[in-house]
Amino acid sequence: MCTTNPFDPEIPFYHPCSTLLLDDDEDFVRSLRVVLGDKHAVLGYSSPMKALECVDGACAFADNAFNLFADHGYLAEGAGTAIGDQMVLLKSSRLHDLAVYDDRYRIISVAVVDEVMPGMRGLDFCKALKNTGIKTILLTGQMEDADQTIEAFNSGVMDRFVSKRDPQALIKIKAMIEALHRAYFAERLAPFRVALGAANAGPDGGQLSELMAEIHSQFPFREYYYHSRSGGYLLRDDSGKSRVCLVSDLDGLKGLADFVEDQAGPGEMSDGLRRGDLIAWDFFDKVEDGRLLEDRIAHLLFPANRCGDIFWSLVPEEDMPYDDAFSCLSWSVYKERVSASPLNTFGHAA
Repeated sequence: MCTTNPFDPEIPFYHPCSTLLLDDDEDFVRSLRVVLGDKHAVLGYSSPMKALECVDGACAFADNAFNLFADHGYLAEGAGTAIGDQMVLLKSSRLHDLAVYDDRYRIISVAVVDEVMPGMRGLDFCKALKNTGIKTILLTGQMEDADQTIEAFNSGVMDRFVSKRDPQALIKIKAMIEALHRAYFAERLAPFRVALGAANAGPDGGQLSELMAEIHSQFPFREYYYHSRSGGYLLRDDSGKSRVCLVSDLDGLKGLADFVEDQAGPGEMSDGLRRGDLIAWDFFDKVEDGRLLEDRIAHLLFPANRCGDIFWSLVPEEDMPYDDAFSCLSWSVYKERVSASPLNTFGHAA
């Protein structure tokens, strides 16, 4: 169970990833994997070359997952445009695909690396990861080269460092992994976040955070995805159970009420939307059930709750208007597979 609410309105989607641990002492790698394995999927390596091979594969997964923009298209038109302005397509609908992308957990967000190893120093390994976006924690042993380590940190070669001899090392490593994993998502999604803001997508961040804290107390989700196909967020817990949190403001509900009245005539459905008693799944979402829109409107309406100016409903997976819903590999199953995988195994948890 996820006891900490992971939601951040500044991060449009968020899910667990793998942590890579590299140390030439295999006993140390095994023991640290066990200690960290309750919360993290830790890939254990004693070979820098095999670890770099693993990183290459993980970066390919990440490039696919974070590919959320289309190449520029037709010339832009309208007020405020000039010759040469281009349109860029924000593919927010791809988040639906990412939510069922089993390889999302295989993305490496953080690497914990020993400094003193035969064949390759930890600093050199961190330098090799510098352009991947992966965050790095250097284990400095006895701090023989303290000045060099601090200089490397200040120059951005690695993101954190901690001495193995520090009695608080384990506590610090756990906290660092959590913070750096979040920083990894924030950096990778910065352009997407800006684009969503420019499109005025989503409600006020403060009220949304308050709402998601309330939702998490009911349904302790581990991962979430901005869900443009419905309005709101897809949520998933450790076991793979999914919910969609529909969100809207009153103006949005009134607009939907006018549409429902045009399609199905006046009645309780349109009145319920105007009062904020009902909230709707996107009527134009791709739902392949063969029925005309006016015949399925009632099946796309759900009782609404209110949090500040936000109207919301938490829709169970069985009530989502899809045949395939959101079935995929769960975080719990993935962690178990990683924990059982041998050290230095490329293609982990396949």
